[in-house]
Amino acid sequence: AVDLGRGANPKGYMVEEIWQELAKAKYLLWEHESTRRSWELQNLKQLEALDRVFNKAAEDDSPTEVSIHPHIFK
Repeated sequence: AVDLGRGANPKGYMVEEIWQELAKAKYLLWEHESTRRSWELQNLKQLEALDRVFNKAAEDDSPTEVSIHPHIFK
């Protein structure tokens, strides 16, 4: 069937082959970009989690009231 297609219309076969290669290249590019976006999203989630941890630690380390003990000033 492949040989028959080549013999019947060699230019048409070449055009089809070019379109297939273009489609494959576009898919590979899409796959690469998709992987990169997934990786960036994962990094973003990790950074946001780290930000929450540091913010919580800062809250716990910050005094909510300043207490003045009278015995300090004697």
